[in-house]
Amino acid sequence: MRGNSGALPMHQRRRELGELSRHAILDAAARLMAERGYDATSIAVLSAETSLPSSSIYWHFGSKEGVLAAVLERGAERFFAACAELADTGGGSDPSETIIAAMGDLGRWLLAGGEHSRFVQLQLRFMMNREQLGDQARALVDQNRRAALDVLSHAIAHAYRAHGDVETQRIGAETAPFGMAVLDGVFLTASTHADASQQASLLRDAGHAIAAAAARVAAQQDAVTA
Repeated sequence: MRGNSGALPMHQRRRELGELSRHAILDAAARLMAERGYDATSIAVLSAETSLPSSSIYWHFGSKEGVLAAVLERGAERFFAACAELADTGGGSDPSETIIAAMGDLGRWLLAGGEHSRFVQLQLRFMMNREQLGDQARALVDQNRRAALDVLSHAIAHAYRAHGDVETQRIGAETAPFGMAVLDGVFLTASTHADASQQASLLRDAGHAIAAAAARVAAQQDAVTA
């Protein structure tokens, strides 16, 4: 309960300040690790960036790898929750049109900036520099990658929902790795070099490439079952 002055009890106030400090550290770590990399983001750098003592960072996370693990866990939780909120694109009855529209929407969302773009940037950076990571962080990066493939597989499968559950899931699963590779390339190129018109062109081409790959998988399945 609040006292007569309306102030929060001391233990509750300390808990709230602790949560604010924790999120401030994670915000700074996510941004700096995405920009500079893991090696260049030391505890001392985080302390200077957040104006919090190093002891506070160690108290919250135990180690630098503990900071990274918490960054990846929080980023994944928020990223995939946002993915779940993205409605399945209707796109009409043509599967290719549906995929092209969905990939355009997904790509624009990923390139919009903010914490979700930083999360993707962080994932790609650590996938390409796995030797920097300990076992816990590598496991989280791999887990997040599998979850991202599931999201993409679902988006592709949704376009072929009229083909039945088994075929639909197979089309999504077989096309998703190629789709992920295409989107990785688009994200890396568009986020570092492309202007708005180039980004739009890259996203459009990516959608067409992924749609064509899904159509080939669907055609192969149709030939087998014919």
